[in-house]
Amino acid sequence: MKKYVIIAVIVLIITVIILLKCAPTEKDKVARDIKALARNVQNESRAGTLLYLDPEYRDSTGLVYPDLISMLMNLYVEWDSIHVALSDMKVWIDSSRSERAWARCSLGVKVWAKFGPDQALVFGGVIKGAPVMAYLRKNGETYRVYSAIY
Repeated sequence: MKKYVIIAVIVLIITVIILLKCAPTEKDKVARDIKALARNVQNESRAGTLLYLDPEYRDSTGLVYPDLISMLMNLYVEWDSIHVALSDMKVWIDSSRSERAWARCSLGVKVWAKFGPDQALVFGGVIKGAPVMAYLRKNGETYRVYSAIY
């Protein structure tokens, strides 16, 4: 009987260790949300895009949330077949306290789309994506971009 208890405890400990190792880290969650934002822009999902942008957004050029949303909605209306390419993503967690966490993400971004019969580069370089530093804050289980430098 004692032997079965010891085996059960060992199996339980191994299971807990495996679950902890497989659970996504905060860095994984930031990368997941950045990719989800790109996917929502590519799919022209207005609701999905808004989920990953903080209402207090303000970037290095002075662009604020209402203006950014207006630009994105115009992009969705005027352009077709939007493609977003992300490269060289690096994530840092600046602060992580319970529900509130702050992070930043460095990456290359390229956006191209069709305007009528023509395909055009909307954002980024021809060879390499434009460097972007995105600043994010956690809201519930989602990281939202609240600022960017590009």
